[in-house]
Amino acid sequence: MRPHLALLIALTAGCSDYNLFDPSRLVSKGETPSLETPRRTDVVVQQMPDKVDVLWIVDNSGSMSQEQEKIATQFDAFAQFFIGSGLDWHMGVITTDAEDGLQNGLLRQVAGIHYLSADTPHPQEIFAQMARVGTWGSSDEMGLQTMWNAVTLASPQHQTWNAGFLRDDASLHIVIVGDEDDQSDRSTVEYGSMLHTLKPNADTPVTFNAIVGPKPTGCRGATGDAAPGYRFIEVAQDVGGQIYSICQDDWVPVLQALGLAAAGLREEYFLSELPVPGTIDILVQDRQRASHGVDVATVDAGTPIADACVERGFDHCFTFDYDSVRNSIRTIGWMPGPKSKISITYDLLKASNEQGGYAADTDLDTDAP
Repeated sequence: MRPHLALLIALTAGCSDYNLFDPSRLVSKGETPSLETPRRTDVVVQQMPDKVDVLWIVDNSGSMSQEQEKIATQFDAFAQFFIGSGLDWHMGVITTDAEDGLQNGLLRQVAGIHYLSADTPHPQEIFAQMARVGTWGSSDEMGLQTMWNAVTLASPQHQTWNAGFLRDDASLHIVIVGDEDDQSDRSTVEYGSMLHTLKPNADTPVTFNAIVGPKPTGCRGATGDAAPGYRFIEVAQDVGGQIYSICQDDWVPVLQALGLAAAGLREEYFLSELPVPGTIDILVQDRQRASHGVDVATVDAGTPIADACVERGFDHCFTFDYDSVRNSIRTIGWMPGPKSKISITYDLLKASNEQGGYAADTDLDTDAP
């Protein structure tokens, strides 16, 4: 046997896991390997539940006139996610007065309308009247009890008056607005348990949200003082929901966040893989137009978004931010509408690192929720 042939056989026998003649490693004459970093596109559709019911509980005791006015005049911040969205929604209002037999969990009626729906004409104006519940209610606020009566249809009167408002197959989002703690008789555990088991299907969302005085001492704001709403907060923490201080001056962000959650829309989108920062492109296609995302990190401070749009040749655009810890992008000051298609394209970090094109300064946490 020839010496060089014997050497070749010995080498291949001792290294059986390595193929000296891997065809994938061959490059045709005159052809150079591609150094382009692979890109990935994640596609998300802005989904909404088919049906949503929203119940507002508004304190009608003597100190609540200014807070009621805030709800009435800033309702658009909440309603923007419902009106004209194509969502099948119901919205009603009750008070915290459990002593008045004409209230006590009975929906507020305006012009013969017991609750708003997607078919209600002029819903903003009607809701404003519903939310102005007055300040002659009992000083013993029992918002949890009036909520119980409203959603369980506790009496024949409730079954008739509130008929059609709540639907078994609709998600339910409850919002309490009050400046005193709850005085209802049942424990907060009982109210929470009722809400947990309210829907026939346990997967149907139910939340309890509170705009109340914060723990532990309450608050003081431009509209007055508020005692801590301990019991309302306990139910919100048990069932799941958002908690806000009733004393903050600007309620628009609060109502926007509540409306966003109730409508099931999102402004944060998680990526399936780690991107090379600065390479993320976003295209949002909805019923009206296509909008392009501009990474806020690439926009000079003080540059209007309209100018950044023009510079990039976009007709419509918005800014977004990339969170390397959560590996997500979040739109800024704008949210894709219902059923919008969000396409997020980016260079793959792992591919770039393999090619030596990018060295991360910090470790990225891929276990973020």
